[in-house]
Amino acid sequence: MNPIQLAGLIKRVYSDFDMNHFDNRIKLQKFIYLVQSVGLNLGYNFKLYLHGPYSTMLAREGFDMPNINECQEIKFENLELEEKFLELLKFLKDKKDDADTMEIIASLLLFHNIYKTKNEEDIIKLVEEKSPKFNGEKEKIKKCLLELKSCEILSW
Repeated sequence: MNPIQLAGLIKRVYSDFDMNHFDNRIKLQKFIYLVQSVGLNLGYNFKLYLHGPYSTMLAREGFDMPNINECQEIKFENLELEEKFLELLKFLKDKKDDADTMEIIASLLLFHNIYKTKNEEDIIKLVEEKSPKFNGEKEKIKKCLLELKSCEILSW
């Protein structure tokens, strides 16, 4: 994906998006990770980082994006892929606007994919321990895990 295409995709999700805001950078990373998790490979490789899944190439292209107000929205030409994208948006609803929730959801999914033999409690604990801001947030993390498990488009 190139920065112009990325901006066209992000415009469908966030009406006001600016990479100068740290929370927006978090949301971009986590959203694109989730997009790829539903089977829409956009070509980004992710690794575990302090704030969950992170792609250096995505960060670079994010900073190279033109102003999304000057871009046209883009859709997936393949109808099946477009439907997966729309289902993800439906699942995320207003969660997509909260950087912490996006970080939790993406981190749960990443840890589940990395540590396939760990149980749910272990995965919750990994998310809780990965960042001081999630210490004591077990109930919020558990709620996100239950929502992830109920979502048929993301494989848990």
